[in-house]
Amino acid sequence: FQTALCVVYTPDKEHFGIVPLEAMYAGTPVLAVNSGGPTETVVDSRTGFLREPTPQAFAGALEILIRDPQRATVMGKQARIHVEKSFGADRFREQWDELVLSTQERKSKRKVMPSGALIVPLVAMLFLVVSIIFILW
Repeated sequence: FQTALCVVYTPDKEHFGIVPLEAMYAGTPVLAVNSGGPTETVVDSRTGFLREPTPQAFAGALEILIRDPQRATVMGKQARIHVEKSFGADRFREQWDELVLSTQERKSKRKVMPSGALIVPLVAMLFLVVSIIFILW
């Protein structure tokens, strides 16, 4: 990815998708369809482009980068920072801490709580955090 002008990601209505994150983490901007997961990860005109799924829309975005490769370099650097800030270990640690604190607050407000009620969500969140850290490592 690091020597590519951009990564073209064409799935329409795709789930979250890890490919755009991997590309941006490698410092490469992403050109993706403006639907599904990429709308949660790609910041249009900053870390890449989100476009309608037409040849004309994709060609227009590619033309911008072909005519101005320096823009692709700048976008790639911004993409790396965006991934580290929004999806990196520090961000997940912050979200984990927030989840634990809010869970503790809710628990203290409840009179009776069935044992094990929080185990499944906490284990699921832990699994997600470990998976993302492993992927980004």
